[in-house]
Parts: sequence; structure tokens; C-alpha cells
Amino acid sequence: MKFSVGYSLIAREQFNEAIDTYRENIAEIYFSWPGMGSGRANILHSQEEYDPKVNTLVGDLSAYARMGIPLVMLFNANCYGDKAVSRELMQEVFETIDHVQTQAGRLQAITTASPFIAKKVKQQYPGIQIRASVNMRINTAFAMDYLSDRFDFFYLAKELNRDIQKLKELKSWAASHDKQVGILVNSGCLNNCPNQTFHDNLVAHEGELNGFDPSYYQPVLCRRLLVDTKNRHYLLSESNWIRPEDIDEYRELFRMVKLATRMHLNPFMVIGAYSRATHRGNTLDLMEPGFSEILYPHMIANNQFPKGWSMNIHSKEESIAILSELVKSVK
Repeated sequence: MKFSVGYSLIAREQFNEAIDTYRENIAEIYFSWPGMGSGRANILHSQEEYDPKVNTLVGDLSAYARMGIPLVMLFNANCYGDKAVSRELMQEVFETIDHVQTQAGRLQAITTASPFIAKKVKQQYPGIQIRASVNMRINTAFAMDYLSDRFDFFYLAKELNRDIQKLKELKSWAASHDKQVGILVNSGCLNNCPNQTFHDNLVAHEGELNGFDPSYYQPVLCRRLLVDTKNRHYLLSESNWIRPEDIDEYRELFRMVKLATRMHLNPFMVIGAYSRATHRGNTLDLMEPGFSEILYPHMIANNQFPKGWSMNIHSKEESIAILSELVKSVK
């Protein structure tokens, strides 16, 4: 299995070590542009940070391009505010694409959550593949058909990851309409999160927030939910991650799957575990976002799951039963 992996500025040395070590498993590298709205934290605390971060990013992208690794750029903020359908936004997007392609290397694709950006980039750059972000929650053939004039590739809703039959159906539809589909395999987000839209919008505007005080309001509601021990089964019953040990079972469906590593503190561990198709340790350590600290000083022993566990949808009762067997003390 090959992997699309997210460039990390917060753990850059570990990320680059992973690229060197597991090069044969890397299908492509995706990245966002410093200071632009994104689906993950991308804030610049001062203008003085901009040039050093851009120079570091461009230098690394150039190195990846010379290695023959394709580049994929993200414009996947959930909201662009009053610029959302403006010429100003598109000028910024076009200038950024041109800068990357001139200074670093050709872009294979862009991934966006904006049908507006998708349409305009497709018109301007016919050689760049246009992908629909996983945050668009695409989960039906109708949804793909609806947007087929502007997207070539659809990341499917995370909630479908363990519904193999549904994945096969959507893959079949995509293939018959000259489209492609993919999945993100190590998200820690809970299924059908009612807080996701609010949180994604908040992240898109994080650079504009004034007076944010987490003691006044904590927007990450899933952590509050899971702190209550009676809700711990949601870590399994409402999860959508796929264990490294099960990843090869998806090979017939996907030539490449996506790993969330942009904000992970240990991208080397994540990329290594999925490349080797095994992980001895806490399953939750592989996820982004992760919930390891909520269970500490306990962990979910990844190597104790039955083979193929994460290829199936599990009930609350099944999750409670297996959780009681897998939770171990951290040694």
C-alpha cells in the first residue's frame, strides 16, 4: 500500500526522516501554505514568521520534487469569510500555485473543500487534478455526480471507512464515470460529529480570533465527551480509523490511502506503522487528533485486536466488551 502523507512543520525533522526511511511507501506529499486558511491549524503568530516558514517549506518541497515524489496542495479551509467567492481569493490562490510550481515543482493535484476554488482552478490549470476534501463528507454517488463538473477525485466521508460494501459501490461508480475516490485512514474524529462544522469554521479563522480563552469556552467537545468513562466505548464504536494491521485488506479498493500527519507530533511513528502494517503500542497514538491522554495511564493495546477488526462496524456492546480486554496499563 502507498500513502499520501501530510507535510509537517511542527515535526519537520521526524517527517523528513520518515520520507527517507519509507520512501518506497510514499505515493505523494500534501501540504498547506503558511498563513492561509486550512483544515488544520496553520496560524502565523507574526509576519516575521512568514518568510522563514515559506523558505523552509519551499526548500523541502523542492527536495521532494527532485526525489520524484508528487506534490499536492491544500486549499481546504471550511470557510474563507467575505472572500469566499471573490476574485481576490482566486488571485491569491493562483499566485500561490504559480509560486509553488515555479520555485518548488509541479503540482499533481489540489485538494479543496470549496466548490468555487475547485471550479476556478480546474479552468485555470487543466493539468492539475482537483480533489474534494474529506471534510465535504461525500458519501453518495449522487454527491459525486452533483459536483462532477469540478472534481476529479473524491475523498469519501470518514464514516464509510468500515463499510466495505459501500466503499466498493462508490468506487465502482467513480470508475465508471472516470473519477477516483480515496479515504483518510487515521483520523481520530468521531463519526457524525455534530460539532465538526463549527470547529472546522473556527480553525479556518483562527488567525483572526481575538481574545480566545479555552477556559471560557473549549470548542473541542469530543474530549469533554470522552473524559466521562461511560462514553469511552465511543473510541471504538464511533471511530473510523483503520489499524495498520488491516490496511492491506483495502489494497483491492485503493492504490493509495491518506494519512493525517500534518499536526501529529510523531509523524515518523505513524508513517512507519502503516508502512510496516504493524504497531506495537497504543492504537490511539496513531490518530490525529488523538485521545491517548484521556486514557492515561492506560492504553489500548493495538496488537491485541483480532485481525480484520477495523474492517467492520461494531456495536456499543461489542465495543465495550473488546475495550475491557484491550485496555492495559502503560508500562
